[in-house]
Amino acid sequence: MNRAARPLHALAIGLLGSLALACVGCEEEAEPDPRFGEETPDHAAGLVVEMKDFDWSTTHGQIVFIEFWATWCGWCIRSMPDLQCEWETHCHDRDFRLMAVNVGGHDDRPDYVRRWRLANSEFTFPMYFDNDDQLSAKYRVTGIPLAVLLDREGQVVYRGHPLSLPEGLLDSLLATDSQDRP
Repeated sequence: MNRAARPLHALAIGLLGSLALACVGCEEEAEPDPRFGEETPDHAAGLVVEMKDFDWSTTHGQIVFIEFWATWCGWCIRSMPDLQCEWETHCHDRDFRLMAVNVGGHDDRPDYVRRWRLANSEFTFPMYFDNDDQLSAKYRVTGIPLAVLLDREGQVVYRGHPLSLPEGLLDSLLATDSQDRP
């Protein structure tokens, strides 16, 4: 190693050591976030469904809008008001299913997402937790937020940023009567 690189090498080693010390105990369960208050089973029941418990047969013949997100993702949180608008517009349509699927990571665990949900009660759409990562793998989630729109046959008709969903696409899919299908 040349002389000029030695100070940078020493600095890099020191930073890696500091990071290693900072991560000691990362596998331990984190303390509850005080912003979300204490979780009680009565308040948390039914607020966040784990994907392992979800029955996909209930979506047969429906237009399904899935948004993959996390509480620690700023862009995800910024897209939530638009997701809420879609939910309020279409929630009474029996042919529509909206699913906000939390992908986990950092402190996101089902109990934490439930507390986040309680603290952000303005968002009333259904929330799920991809606890086994199977749904994320199925739709090749490599970054969030990610919106996936499925037609009545379960085929992907849109995959991309939720705020880039083509205007009118969801309405046109919902306007297509399920009996008009070949």
